[in-house]
Amino acid sequence: MDNTNILIVEDDHISAQILMEYFEGLSFKVKHYSWADDVMKSMEELRKYDLISLDLMMLAGKLLLKEDNYEGLETGERLYKIIREKYINMPIVIVTAKSLEDLQIRFLEEPHTHLVFKPINTEKLVSIKNFLQRE
Repeated sequence: MDNTNILIVEDDHISAQILMEYFEGLSFKVKHYSWADDVMKSMEELRKYDLISLDLMMLAGKLLLKEDNYEGLETGERLYKIIREKYINMPIVIVTAKSLEDLQIRFLEEPHTHLVFKPINTEKLVSIKNFLQRE
């Protein structure tokens, strides 16, 4: 699995650092973006990743929502839809601090999607690794 490429889309630096250190410790190649705009600019490059870890509550910038520094659930959900439409079979881990029941139901029913709630801990990191191995 040391040829595994992971993209982490996370604006919380602590959560990003935890994810990056864990995956790098597994000898995965890791790239990190803090803004949804970074992903939008690199959309064609996403095919090289084996898994995308996507924070739902994050900063958008201007490309995604046409508003400066917009942050919130809408950003992550829109970005998820755009990635999913372009890369139907891409494994995506949704990372969120929101534990809304409708959010859980919606993403648990999505194919190639795994849901993880913050705060991130060892058990949740192992669940991501297991999800990737199943995919």
